[in-house]
Amino acid sequence: MSAQQQISPASADNEQRQQRVAALERLGRRLHLSNNIASSILAIISALVALLFIVIIVKLLVDGVPYLINPDFYGTDVVGQQIFNTIYLLVFSEIILIPIALSAAIYLVEYARQGPLVTVIHFAAETLAGVPSLVLGLFGYLVFSSVLGLG
Repeated sequence: MSAQQQISPASADNEQRQQRVAALERLGRRLHLSNNIASSILAIISALVALLFIVIIVKLLVDGVPYLINPDFYGTDVVGQQIFNTIYLLVFSEIILIPIALSAAIYLVEYARQGPLVTVIHFAAETLAGVPSLVLGLFGYLVFSSVLGLG
């Protein structure tokens, strides 16, 4: 009788454990199913957004390219040439200025001793970093065209 009493509580614990495991497996299947449904919905929404983006880009290209290559566009030359010249100027300016700027920055940070000139340069760089480029461009236009008479 004592052997049956010892087996009985162990089998009850084992049965409860099996019920918990079965409940967790059912919950896991439901969570897996809901995860798959949510992932599918998000994939469909992402595909629709990507498709909308592609449609907008294609529409812009189809409507805009004729104006880029049309020489009669507002009575000027081809706009595409002006865009090319802008990119050309940008690329070659960066080829020249990036090495100079990096060299100056490395020198100031690594090799220059703290002094009044270095302090002024750091202050000017931090100040210019906070000014929008449009404001700097308008100021440059004002200086070069009005003051120096170059424009």
